[in-house]
Order: sequence, then C-alpha cells, then structure tokens
Amino acid sequence: MDDIAATRRNLILTMVAGSVLSSSAVRGQDGAKVAQGPAGQFTALSGRIATPAAFGAKGDMTTDDTAALQACLDTGLPVIIPEGRFRITRALQVKPGQIVAGLARVGSGTGAAIVNTVPGGGCLWYTQDTATGQQPMPMIANLFLSADFPIRFNDPERGQIGDGPRSNIPYGMVPLVRGCRIVARDRGTGTGIAWTKMFDGVIEECQIEGFSTNILLQGCDLNAVRHNRSVLASRYHVLDLSVSSFGSQNIIEHNDLLQAGSDACIFVKSSGRHARIRDNYLEHGFTGASDASVRSFTGFIDASSVDAPHLGVNGGGERFTTIVANNRIDGVKYARDFVYRYEPAGQTWGEIVDPGTTGEPVSAGAAYLKLVDQTGRNIDAVPFLFNEINTCAFAFRSPGFGRWNGYATNTDPASTIDGTNCSMFGPVLFGDQAHRFVMARGNRIVVLNGLPSRASFSFASNDERFVSGHRYRYVLTARTVAGQETLTIGALGAGGGAPQSFPLSPRFARLSWETTVPAASPDRQGFYLERSNNGQAIEIERIEIVKCFADELPRIEGASATLALTGTEGEIVVEAEDGQGRRAMAVYRLVQGHLQPLFARSDDEAALSIRANWRSPHIGVAIVGSATRKAIHIGRTSA
Repeated sequence: MDDIAATRRNLILTMVAGSVLSSSAVRGQDGAKVAQGPAGQFTALSGRIATPAAFGAKGDMTTDDTAALQACLDTGLPVIIPEGRFRITRALQVKPGQIVAGLARVGSGTGAAIVNTVPGGGCLWYTQDTATGQQPMPMIANLFLSADFPIRFNDPERGQIGDGPRSNIPYGMVPLVRGCRIVARDRGTGTGIAWTKMFDGVIEECQIEGFSTNILLQGCDLNAVRHNRSVLASRYHVLDLSVSSFGSQNIIEHNDLLQAGSDACIFVKSSGRHARIRDNYLEHGFTGASDASVRSFTGFIDASSVDAPHLGVNGGGERFTTIVANNRIDGVKYARDFVYRYEPAGQTWGEIVDPGTTGEPVSAGAAYLKLVDQTGRNIDAVPFLFNEINTCAFAFRSPGFGRWNGYATNTDPASTIDGTNCSMFGPVLFGDQAHRFVMARGNRIVVLNGLPSRASFSFASNDERFVSGHRYRYVLTARTVAGQETLTIGALGAGGGAPQSFPLSPRFARLSWETTVPAASPDRQGFYLERSNNGQAIEIERIEIVKCFADELPRIEGASATLALTGTEGEIVVEAEDGQGRRAMAVYRLVQGHLQPLFARSDDEAALSIRANWRSPHIGVAIVGSATRKAIHIGRTSA
C-alpha cells in the first residue's frame, strides 16, 4: 500500500498548495502574483493548479457551470474547488491521475458542492477511456456531490472486464475517493460510488446517503472501503462483485452502515473471489421507535452468489475464500431472511466470526447463519472438498449460530472420524464425485441423496494406524433423517472382509463391521460407504476405527506359531481353521505371567484343537488334530 500512501501525501500537499493560493498575496510557479475575484475565487491559473472561476464557473446553483467545470478539468491540472454550489447538467469527465478536491472538508452547509439534478446524471466520471493497459485513476476529495450516479470510474454497464483484447476498459490504478459527502438526487435511485476494474484504491472517510447501491466494486482487486458512513441504501450499502478472474482481496472494514432504505436491502453483499468483511458496525432500527414503524429488510451480510446482479456484459466469477469477522450488528430482529448468508460450495476457506451483540434475537423465520447453495436453497451443510487440490476449511463461531456454534473443520489425522475432521482425507475424497454428496452438518457427516457410487475414505498404505494383515473394527453411529435407508460399508482393495449393509431408521444406532487389512496392501487403503438412495439424507455422528488387538500375529499358514507380547496382562484370542471351513477358537487370560484358559470351542475337536503355552514374553500356539491344512491367527485384545 506504499503507492496509496504516497498518492495521499501528494493530495494533501496539493490541497495545502490550494489553501496557500487562497491567501491575499499568492504567486504562481513563475513568481507572478495570481489575482483573486470575489469570495476568494481564483480568476487566473497558477502553473500548478486550475480553478473553476478562471473558466467562468459561478457556483451559485443557478448558473449551469457544466462547460466551465469541464474546461477546467480538461487542463489535466489538479483542480481545487472553492466553497459554492456548482450546478451541472451532464457528468464531468476527469483526466487520468487528476486530483479534484474541495478547498476544505465538507461540513454542514459549507464546502464545495457539485450537483446534477438531471435524472440518470453524474458528477465526476472516468468512463471514456477504451485503453486496455494500466491507467492512473483520479483522486477526489472533500466535495459534496449529488446526482443519481455521482462517481464512476470505468462504466459498470458498458465496460467489459477482462485481460487484454477481451476488455474495452483500462486497469484503473490507485483510485481514491476521500472525505466526500455523496447524496442521492432521488432516494433509492442510482449508485453513489461505482468502481469497475479498479486496483489498489481506497474509498474512505466518506458519507454516502440514499442510493440504491451506495458503494459498488465490480471486478476490482485489492481495494479498501473503510472508515465510511453509509446511510439508507435501498438495495446494498456495499456491493462487491467478482467477474471472471477479477474481484479479489477487497477489504470492507471499519464502516458505519446504518439503516435499510427498503425492505429489499442487504447491508453488505460480496461474491468476491477472496472477500474480507470485518470490524464494521451495522445497525437498523431507531431509538424510541415502535416496531411497527421500523421496516423489516432482507439481511445484513451476504457472502454468496445468490441473486448477485450482473451489470452489462459482465457475468459472475469464481469464489474461493471468505472472511467475515468481528462485525457488530444491531437490530437483528428486523432481518426478515438472515443475519449472515453464506454459500459454502466452491470455497476453500470460509470463516464467519460474530462476537454477538445485545438486543432481541433474530425474528421468526429468519436464520442467524443461513447456509445456501447458488439457488438460495437452505442446505445447512458444508462440503469437505472443493477440488482435487484444495481441501475446504470452515470456521463458524458465534453465540447465535446454533449447531454451528464453535464449529471448525480440520485435517488432523484421527481414528475417530466425524464432521469436524473428515477433511483429513484431503483430495482423495474427491473420487467418485463424493465431494458433492458427502458433507458436514454441524459435527456430523451427511451423505446426501444421489451419491452415484462409493464415497471412499482412504489412507496412505504406510499410515501407522493401519497395519497390513491386522484386523480392525469399524463402529458407525448413524441414522436416516426420515424414512428408510440402507448404508453399506466395505473395504477398499482386495482381500478385506465382505461388505455389510445396515438398514437405518430416524433413530441413531451403532453399527459394527470388521475387516482385515490386506497383507499385500494397495497404494491406499481404508473403507467406503454406499447408500440406497431412497431420498433422505443419512447422518453419521462418528466412525470409530478400532484395532482389534494390541499385539497381533496375522493369519499364517501352518500348525504352530509364536507371538511376542509387549506386556504381561490382557486377553489372548487364538483362531484356527482348516481348508474345509472348520474353525476353532480359544481365549486365554494372562495374569501376572500366568496363562489361564477362559473359553474354547471347535467345530470338530478331533480335526482341529488349540494348545498354548507361555514363556515370557512369548506365547506359543500349536494346532493339533487330523486336519491336513491348518492356519492360525493370534491377537491380544487389551494391555
């Protein structure tokens, strides 16, 4: 932001120079004295500053000063406008990088004013440049402006936003509007400040009142809208629109946004690629007014593409990250639809932090936090994956957010899976279009209707939580939201246990399934979920992955085996089988170095029986009987 700071310093120096010019004895650049007319208006040009009076402007609100002011601006010099009310009948075109400033800060009944009473008219525009490269933008300060469209930098209706030949307007560099009061000619009409394809600019310390949209950023990057007072906008106080790959990193911060001008008002709406809305004060309602006398309106902060207007030939752009943080909001009970509206789809990072405010709760029928898809339908869910590269991350924190209060996703590896850490599977979950149908709702995993095949949850083959040849138990706590559904769980890769299907009801139930990790593991291993698609969402509170044995010797072919134990306590399970489907099992308890039999069973003891002995730290197992083919599995279930 060094360029912006330097620009502002230059503006201040120019304004100081203008103040010096207004003294009784002022000399131009060549040292000649500059004459003055009545009321301190300049009647000549210095070599550095142009003034309206030198071109015949009166500033009496009766004379049409359009031609005089345009001639003054056509010099390309900085223009200092003294106190007065300058009436114009068409928008004035400003030169690249030109400074236009009132001689003093705008105050009640004082200062320099430019007024256009013609419907559809403007005050200070930069809209006739069709270059496609970078151009320095005007800097406007300390003026009272009134029109339907007082300030336009690039035309929002005819300007085509894009790169190179795809565009018909320049990249507007380092624009500035500062310290102005901007008032609608006809309340509820027009746009106060409209910037299109602007870069690295600042709108600050302005008071903007009564437009349909008080401030518009369309396809703008890296601009700051801050320290302004916006009043009675009928549609948007601030509207930040992305277009194609433009519309990124604009900061809307520390503004006073006061009162909805109509029941369709949304205080801040952003479809920006990387939106930043923070530390603003938003208020609706009047002290002492009855509820019946205060209009309701749509909502306060909308970070979605829902009903985002498309101006002229420009369509909408992509959305990636959104940060809405630490705004204070008063009058939530008057919001008819939402306090915050957010569209999670297409986002790689979404953060909404509301510190809360005093007052009555949100009105009936409205949502404090409304999660929607692009059609505006309330989905109340967030995706785990955005694309094959980026994992989504969301954080919603507020006393008023209900099930999302304190919610945050993370990518920390865990053997207990729920809606807060399913992102740990990263882009792998993208397979089979699962990213469209497996979402989070609060801390729960939601499997939406329409999942086309399997949702695969896979880990790297060298993941220390999953050891080839060992047995694991998956315990799911799940339900269907309504009606009947079937949930199937199975192993990824060949050699795991057979998949198992579970009928679900609207009541949560614990479902258990066991599998053995294949000895010859694929590149990735894990499990998958399938659903019957009867039409209702399936909610999963958690998936617990439990290794069945603390110490384990995977299934081996042979009549004897030895397992080294890591402790002298626990239960030991021995399973044996032959090639004809006969099985045997024995359970032993190891107590302070002594092996005690607890349970034994065999399909055919003559063919298959288990014998065991203990010599610390090893347990030796032998399978006896007439069976010609024997296999053994040994595991210690607890330490």
